[in-house]
Amino acid sequence: MKPPLELPEDLRRRLRSHSPELESDIERFLEMAPSPCLYIRSERVSRSPLRPSLLHRLMGRRAAQPVLPTLDSKFGGIPYVEEAGLTWEGFHFLGQLNFTQLSEAPAVLPRRGLFALDRDLRAPDC
Repeated sequence: MKPPLELPEDLRRRLRSHSPELESDIERFLEMAPSPCLYIRSERVSRSPLRPSLLHRLMGRRAAQPVLPTLDSKFGGIPYVEEAGLTWEGFHFLGQLNFTQLSEAPAVLPRRGLFALDRDLRAPDC
């Protein structure tokens, strides 16, 4: 049996700001999801992005230096890449989860390993 779903109030406000039905649609989806869902809270570790935008560069601002270790869980930033010849051309790194850093993870998830998520920029949008 799944524990009752409790979305944080700040997330509820953000969902409602996009669309009045979005909050209930997301709750309904998460309650019906066949596998356990995780809510992941992230916090910014630097005031400046690692990959600055064109506007950021035109304003003369510098890119931040990486703060988190390569194998840490993160959204954005620099991915961990084992293969030396692997390029990220055509892909956008979204984030990675280090399973050893997850507390209270569902039993179906591995206890160790790294899960990386990227987006193929050549694929059509859904």
